[in-house]
Amino acid sequence: MEGESKGHFDVYGKYYLLGILILAFAVRLFFFLKYQNQALWWDEADYLSIAKSWALGTPNQAPPWRAWGIAVLYGPIYWLGGGESIIRFIEILFSVGGIYLTYLVGKEFYSKQVGLIAALVMSSYWLHIFWTARISMGVIGLVFWIGAALCFYKGYVQKKTKYLIVSGVLIGSGIFIYEAVGFIIPFIALFLLTTEKLKFLKNKKFWIFIAIILIAATPFFIRNYVVYDSIYPRIGHQIEDVTPTDDFVPDWQRPIGEVMSDLFIFFTQMPSLLKWGFLILAIIGLSYFFKVALGFDLIWKDKSSKLKKDYFIILWALTQLLIVGTLIATQGYMYEPRLGFPAFPAISVIVGLGAMVLYNSVKKYNKETGIVVIAILLIWGAGAGVAYANDSIEQKSQSFYYEREAGEWLKENTEYGDVVLACSQSVPLLYYSERDAIGFSYQNISSFDEAREIYDAEYIVFDFYSYACNSDYIVENEDSLELVQAYFLDAEQTQPIILIFRDKA
Repeated sequence: MEGESKGHFDVYGKYYLLGILILAFAVRLFFFLKYQNQALWWDEADYLSIAKSWALGTPNQAPPWRAWGIAVLYGPIYWLGGGESIIRFIEILFSVGGIYLTYLVGKEFYSKQVGLIAALVMSSYWLHIFWTARISMGVIGLVFWIGAALCFYKGYVQKKTKYLIVSGVLIGSGIFIYEAVGFIIPFIALFLLTTEKLKFLKNKKFWIFIAIILIAATPFFIRNYVVYDSIYPRIGHQIEDVTPTDDFVPDWQRPIGEVMSDLFIFFTQMPSLLKWGFLILAIIGLSYFFKVALGFDLIWKDKSSKLKKDYFIILWALTQLLIVGTLIATQGYMYEPRLGFPAFPAISVIVGLGAMVLYNSVKKYNKETGIVVIAILLIWGAGAGVAYANDSIEQKSQSFYYEREAGEWLKENTEYGDVVLACSQSVPLLYYSERDAIGFSYQNISSFDEAREIYDAEYIVFDFYSYACNSDYIVENEDSLELVQAYFLDAEQTQPIILIFRDKA
């Protein structure tokens, strides 16, 4: 595709790109139309309850360290009378925007062909499709991440100050939209340290970059300090997105094999993350970066702009996978595939490079065979990704469905300002009911009895989606509880999932 095909892509490349973006939009629109009424999960409800609270004054229980910048994006939608459907559609636009930015990365660093293949990979990446069908800060954060990384390279390395300013704005504000955007900071720091040592500290552009990040973050810092007496409340708190498992042994006390297995978990899981058609091309693409290792002394001495470009891409992928792997290995966080999101634009570019390496090897013998081989691998990878996304979305589409039903019932049967007691992860109930839902655990009965006295709530919800809720308390207190609404998992109504009682005490 290089050489002879260059003219072809110069003329028709924009049409290929448009086709990929339209197809990506169509796939995501299909899942939006089919599953737009699926219930929110706990973290989705937490973020949206922040936005709804800002717009409408409804309760929210989001912890102070939650990235509340989502309210800036979605609060106006609630204020104008919109809801989840509009937000889900906006998610599609962010998702397609991330695909377009991935194309720009491939094109900027290598060629239009690489950019187009990278865009195709991201457009059919099952995890990206899956989370676009939900309401994910990861999909939004990825747009900030890709834009910031691309603009940093163009602004700092290529010395185009306007791009450096954009990068700083995206990082400074993006961290408060979705905190994983902050993972770009160790990546950039390592890139500068290994290509410039400490010389970057004398570079005026570096300090402009830092200043822009701080300026963009200042409104968020001020609000945090006024509300929480801390410019960044996350400091001192455990990351709640991925909680340690009960049997986790902290730090490096576990066998080294277990630690290393967790450290490299994203690499060992790559066949399920990337799917084989793309994975084969990614493995081939890695061969392109052997010269980075062989010529690292030139990178270290900052004497090769070409190797510096290659190094930026491979470092982008590796740092993001290893940062999360380190958290899993040393802090006991649960493996969650979407935490590797920031690495996949760079991985998509590596897939594109692998396709070009393979094509250029095969075309020496037969050009048409090279095209067919690449087409088969790309179709295989894209088809497997979309199919897996479809299965995953379908499988999860009804999860926590009755929390939505119960929340909406509570909204209709209570008044604004009422309190509901809930043996559940109370955030979805709070979001849908727009009432303050006080959560309790059956494991702490005394606090529950105390809560019944303090809040004098008319309704008590037992949500059996929650592991901390069981029916013993209902049996023990049947004289003071009147069942008013019930939701079941089966048509025969033998498997209750949510029970709502009126408190007669």
